[in-house]
Amino acid sequence: MDKLLNNKFFWYIFNSGTALSWIFVLYGFFNPYIGILNWLWVSLVFVFGIIHPLEIMMSLPISRRRGFTTGKSIIGTVIFGFGWWLPIKKGVFTSGNKSA
Repeated sequence: MDKLLNNKFFWYIFNSGTALSWIFVLYGFFNPYIGILNWLWVSLVFVFGIIHPLEIMMSLPISRRRGFTTGKSIIGTVIFGFGWWLPIKKGVFTSGNKSA
């Protein structure tokens, strides 16, 4: 499992799924879903609106240590949640900042 979590390609695919989920959520604001799609939509709105912002407390120290700015860290965490900060923590993604 650790080999998978240290693979950039895995995180690109994982975060692509998160991006598609955001499209699903945004579409649902303008065209409400019914049935199970509505339940899925409500669940994703909860995750994106409550859980991801709560993760900022965990992601800021990790991403700052790795050279990311506060703004980029907050935006990345709100959009991608642990798909943003976990690969940074594991060293899979870096800021490109030579001083970090």
